[in-house]
Amino acid sequence: QVYKSFDAFPDEVEAEYEMESGNLLICYERCARQGYGGFVIEDTEDQTGYCKAMFKKHLPDALVGMRRDHPGRTLYVRPTQASGQQTTPPDGDEHIEAWSAWTNGVQVLDVATTDRNNAAAAIGTYGIHEAIILHVDSSIGFTDAWMVVTSEATRAFTSMLQVAQNLTRAAAPRGHEASKFFMEKKLHINCWNRVRRRLMENGAPIPVPRLSTFPPDFTMLISALVGTVCAMREGATE
Repeated sequence: QVYKSFDAFPDEVEAEYEMESGNLLICYERCARQGYGGFVIEDTEDQTGYCKAMFKKHLPDALVGMRRDHPGRTLYVRPTQASGQQTTPPDGDEHIEAWSAWTNGVQVLDVATTDRNNAAAAIGTYGIHEAIILHVDSSIGFTDAWMVVTSEATRAFTSMLQVAQNLTRAAAPRGHEASKFFMEKKLHINCWNRVRRRLMENGAPIPVPRLSTFPPDFTMLISALVGTVCAMREGATE
């Protein structure tokens, strides 16, 4: 798959090389060997016949889903299916049921921790605040790649952020403890980076009229990310 004048995750480059223009076979072979999901070619302006290749570690579906306009660059996504194979997941498969069960569990925790005493117990007894950080920061946790590939992951992550907000409002002194821990682990920076990647395109904010075209899950996730940062700030100053 080739997307001219596009890039994806422009600030996240796993490897970068200068090479002769048009020698794409080497790039595809490198993707296969290193497990990259694709690469971006940036043409040079000095007419030397060389270009810059930037390799991406993200899943191919994530690169397609998070692509943004970027003149002068071309996004190449590694094929994930042989020709003629099914490319869409079957309806009602067990994978979706597993995600639904996981999401339902987090939503129950969300409801339970709206009570400040329950939230304090979740922190002091079960260390839920530490589990949240592990799921946010881990390379096998809630990465942007997962949330592009499956909407169930987006809903689960949104619920988990709501739990994080509840923990910052826990009965004293646990709420302050959770907020301080989140600050130390830079959860607020992680949230802002996720917001920026979703609301920026080619170095500029996405036009407001286009935001209304995004699905409800997108809006809910942005709200949860911003809400978590605000809740952390309030909890840390109490």
